Amino acid sequence: MSKALCYLVFCLMMHACCSQKNNKMNKEHIDITDRFSVDLFRKIASYILEEGGRKTYCNKYNNSPHYKAETFDVYLDPINPFINWSVDKLSNDVSDYNSIVIQDFTSDIIYYHVILEDGSAVLLDCGDQKDCAGIKHVFVQKYLPQIEKVVGLNE
Repeated sequence: MSKALCYLVFCLMMHACCSQKNNKMNKEHIDITDRFSVDLFRKIASYILEEGGRKTYCNKYNNSPHYKAETFDVYLDPINPFINWSVDKLSNDVSDYNSIVIQDFTSDIIYYHVILEDGSAVLLDCGDQKDCAGIKHVFVQKYLPQIEKVVGLNE
C-alpha cells in the first residue's frame, strides 16, 4: 500500500473517531426508564422486526427495520452500523438494535431517538436541545401512547 493511501486511511479514521467523540460530547440525554422500560423497548423492537418492513431514512442506515404508524414512522438503528450495509447482513435479532427512532415531519422536532444503554436503561436523546424535560414530556404524551397502541400494549 502506498504511503499516500496509508496516510489517507489514517486521516479518515482519525476524523471518524474525533467526530464521534464530539457528537457524544454535544448531545444531551435524559433517562426515561421510568416511562419506557427495557422490556417495552424490546417488545417494540420485536414488533417492528416481525410486523414492519425495511426502509431507508438516512444515508447511514440503509434498509432499517421500519413501521409506519398513523402520523409518524418508527425505525430501528443497529448497535453496529455495518449490520445494515448490505442485504445479506440484515439482522432480525432484537439484540442487534439499540435505538428506536421516531420520525415525524409534522413536529417541531422531526427525530426522537430512544436509546437502550447497556441493556439496563432507556435514554431519550435530546440532541443539542436545552429542554430535555420538555422533549421527554412531548415524547411520553404524544408518541409513547401511540406506539403502545400499535404494539397492542394498552388495549
